[in-house]
Amino acid sequence: MFFGMYTYAQPANNSCSGAQQLAIGLIGTCSNTLVTFDGTETDSGETDPGCASYQGADLWYEFLMPASGAIRLETTSTGSITDTGMAIYSGIDCNNLSLIACSDDILTSNTTFFSRIEVAQASGTPIYVRVWEYGVTASSGSFNICATEITPPSVATNDDCSSAEY
Repeated sequence: MFFGMYTYAQPANNSCSGAQQLAIGLIGTCSNTLVTFDGTETDSGETDPGCASYQGADLWYEFLMPASGAIRLETTSTGSITDTGMAIYSGIDCNNLSLIACSDDILTSNTTFFSRIEVAQASGTPIYVRVWEYGVTASSGSFNICATEITPPSVATNDDCSSAEY
């Protein structure tokens, strides 16, 4: 008697602990990383981010905040996946994550919906990036994620009760 069984391994970055290093472009220079879903991805087990119709198939990336303390992350098309979700977390490791932001749509045309988040954190802060296809539990396809260092926003002078503007 012969029993056959196929097993499919999920990508290493299907969990936060397997997050892949994300390249960061210098100010004004996009550094694209190809994100490829092969259909074997499952829910990573982290708390659902609460946006972009997350359904349980995600991939993870990580980087340290650059010296400027600010970065822009955005997804763009490679032609096959045209609607994405993205969540950004900080934390010393995957057991201590704090959600910073979650993004759904930045309408780029009548048929494609991508994500964009700008993050300002202290230089050297570990940042984790979670991406998925909008509203899909298992998918095959790809898209790009672009990480670009940006000039941080200026600090408001009226961010204190004693300096409130009238």
